[in-house]
Amino acid sequence: MGVTVDNTQVVVRLDKLTKNLGKVGLNKLGKETASLLLKDARSAFTNKAAPSGYPWKSRRGNQTWPLLNQTGKTKNNARTEYKVTGRKLEVTGSLKPGVHSRGINTAGVFSIHHFGAPHLVRRPIFGISKNTNQRVKEAANALVRK
Repeated sequence: MGVTVDNTQVVVRLDKLTKNLGKVGLNKLGKETASLLLKDARSAFTNKAAPSGYPWKSRRGNQTWPLLNQTGKTKNNARTEYKVTGRKLEVTGSLKPGVHSRGINTAGVFSIHHFGAPHLVRRPIFGISKNTNQRVKEAANALVRK
């Protein structure tokens, strides 16, 4: 005596899950993640703190950050990109190459401020805030639940 099982619903669900977690789903997640990270990076300038909440150290003599905030060029040149390769999603942040009004390469300014230098303390611009981390987790979980 045999048992016949209709697995049509399971197959349809697995196909949908594969599609959601495949390139289409990862592209959707990448686009959302990149957008959230860019928002966090631009907020760093306003908040004078890394997206993680780590406050930027004050400049000597409580000077302002003229190259970082004066014109907004550095803030507005922040970029995020994403790339899907197979089942791997990579999201990166960078600064669009350009030249500040004072003739200084903005990508160099970004790098020095973000990572620090012997003469300059770190002022991280890119990172993941708690809110972004939670929203990315929710977006990933939503893809799995679809």
